[in-house]
Amino acid sequence: MATPTVTPFAPPVGAPFNDTITIVVNASEVVLQIFTEVQDITGSINGLWLFFCSCLVFFMQAGFGMLEAGSVQEKNHRSILFKNLIDLSIAGIAFFFFGYHLAFGTSNSNTALASVFGYDHPFSLMSKTPTLGMGHVFYMFGFAVTSSTIVAGGLNERTQFWAYMWFTFFLTIFVEPTVMHWIWSEDGWLSAYNINSLNGYFVMDFAGSGVVHVVGGVAAMLGAHVVGPRARPARFTRDGKVRQISGNNASVASLGVLILWFCWFGFNSGSVNLVDQKPKSQCDKTEYPDACRLLGGYNVATYPVAARIIINTSIAPMIACATALLVGRVWNTGISFLSMSKDKRYSCRHVFKTTRFDLNNILNGILSGLVVITAGCATLSPGTACVAGFFAGVVYTIGDSVLLWLKIDDPVNASVVHGFVGSLGLLFTAFSEPAYVQQAYGRQFPGVGIQFGMQLLAVVVIGAWSGFWSFVLFGLLTKWKTNREEQPNVLRIPLDLEEWGADLELNWGIGRTKLKRTLAQYLSRVQNELPAADPLDEMNNEAYLNLQTSKAVLRYVIDHYKPYFVKQHYSDDEKEDDSDPGHADDDAVISYSMSEKAD
Repeated sequence: MATPTVTPFAPPVGAPFNDTITIVVNASEVVLQIFTEVQDITGSINGLWLFFCSCLVFFMQAGFGMLEAGSVQEKNHRSILFKNLIDLSIAGIAFFFFGYHLAFGTSNSNTALASVFGYDHPFSLMSKTPTLGMGHVFYMFGFAVTSSTIVAGGLNERTQFWAYMWFTFFLTIFVEPTVMHWIWSEDGWLSAYNINSLNGYFVMDFAGSGVVHVVGGVAAMLGAHVVGPRARPARFTRDGKVRQISGNNASVASLGVLILWFCWFGFNSGSVNLVDQKPKSQCDKTEYPDACRLLGGYNVATYPVAARIIINTSIAPMIACATALLVGRVWNTGISFLSMSKDKRYSCRHVFKTTRFDLNNILNGILSGLVVITAGCATLSPGTACVAGFFAGVVYTIGDSVLLWLKIDDPVNASVVHGFVGSLGLLFTAFSEPAYVQQAYGRQFPGVGIQFGMQLLAVVVIGAWSGFWSFVLFGLLTKWKTNREEQPNVLRIPLDLEEWGADLELNWGIGRTKLKRTLAQYLSRVQNELPAADPLDEMNNEAYLNLQTSKAVLRYVIDHYKPYFVKQHYSDDEKEDDSDPGHADDDAVISYSMSEKAD
């Protein structure tokens, strides 16, 4: 920095000192130094903020894991956790090496093609830093993995592990990054960050109601439809009735929802910098244009955006939770009353008293409120966020019944919470405040009518894109036949595994000796409890058939998983303990498999 210029001059008469001293400083040098220091400070603040929010988005996988593990039957909960962890790894690899380049690549020289697909050389992140920085890569990775995890929730308890992994890889390498490019890149044809998008019109999806949740929700619904409902036990009976299949641990599921709610603050607010930098040409659109130009494009008024996001992310799920709880009870009462309307013994008041509040409505109501506010978290007023939360609870309640009416079995209602309510969130963004749109995007709000049309276009395009590719890939997996009669295709697990639980697929969580001992003891009990067949005893005959079926399934499992019961396959810490009285029936039941070698 140059030495300041010092010029003496005579002070006015009556000054408190007689010395002649003053300093005239080169103002441009001071401003440059201030700008440099501000640039360093704001860069550090924004980097720390993005890192913190990215970690929260990453930790959402723990919430999804707890929610899904607690919402399924106990016989499947280990396989669900296994899939979630592997899903995180597979999706991360696909997005890091390929998906991110398709979403935010800037090397596509064809302008028309660049509005649809980004491009950078695959594996380029191994040798260079992307335009938006490595922090942005980590943050977007969390969004891509969230979308694939949503699909897992809709396919739980009957989907083959490797088939789901193939779909996860395809979703995060192509389907999800393409939608990211449309909505969030500076070249996307629907992007609010592209000043040339559709003659100046654009789609607002600040944190991903459409990009993440509609993509995942539609894929989950199509996947659940193609793979079919759960059969052991059957979700839908032959006469069309719905069988309630309860989860194994409500505490774990509730903990998962609370984790997700906490992490959602980072999911939404991480999309805005605490101190934002814009091109100098856009300084006139900020609240303090002179300060923005003086500081080289830094807009110091973006912190209120993050604060408003936090408030909206808090209030919307609260309203949605209460709405889903109350409206859900009234709705279920109405359905129950209509189903019993022919019976004069039941009045509407009696049915209402016998209808109970449902914990699942509370949990999914909270998630619905979080999903609906994700798109407009930065541009909706808190009052509008309350209205959005109310309609989210209503849409979830009605959507749940619609899904059951369509005979689509979604164990955690991912299709409704993320697909239906995510679409509602995109549409509700049309009711944003113009000043907030200017503050968050630096764009002029075109009006509710035009913006609603653009948001509706986004719902249709994103839903069609995700639905088409999901239907194609799941359809191909159903056409991939296997040599096993009990497993018609590679998409669905065999019926015996569905009966005993997907945890048995790779013998997860249960020792071979314990498995053998348990099956032997259970088969022995089945044989001892078989009642005598009596053509006049209908109840006894039903029990007889059920036990005969159990016996056949047990025999098949023992034969099919014969390597698990052969001594030469035991590890040292799993050798049989002959002193254990529990082995009394082993030789009688399994002796034939012990004398044969494994295939």
